[in-house]
Amino acid sequence: MEPRTAMVWLVWTFLLLLFWLLLTGGEAGLSGLAVSALAAALAVRLGQRGPRRLRPLAALRFLLFFLQRSLAGGLDVSWRALHPAMPLSPNWVDYPLRLRHPGARALFIGTVSLTPGTLGADIVGHRACIHSILTDVEPDLKRLEARVAALYDERLEGA
Repeated sequence: MEPRTAMVWLVWTFLLLLFWLLLTGGEAGLSGLAVSALAAALAVRLGQRGPRRLRPLAALRFLLFFLQRSLAGGLDVSWRALHPAMPLSPNWVDYPLRLRHPGARALFIGTVSLTPGTLGADIVGHRACIHSILTDVEPDLKRLEARVAALYDERLEGA
């Protein structure tokens, strides 16, 4: 492994381990380190598949967006699940992807559940298959896609 690739892997491992600690309330353990190291290796590998590099400032902005949307999504779904009328409208959304970079697409489908009431199911060709419990999620999906594009310094078609 080249020194630069090793450094990128170490940074990813550190960041993912921090995220793991946030999710587990500070209990990393051997499994947390192993998962972080494997996810970092995958991130490094996906980053090598194209000419684009992640932008550090955009990564910080995405992290803040991720934390804010995680909280908002969790609160929204909790409210809907506990509401006496259960205002749910389950459906499937066929979302046309404008992202081209494989890493950007993987990040998009992996984080689409940040949008309240959604879950990324699959990517087929240039379309994402998303399950939603809300009716109009497309504006939120476009906003997420734009954030991921900024992270990968990718210009979206039609944006």
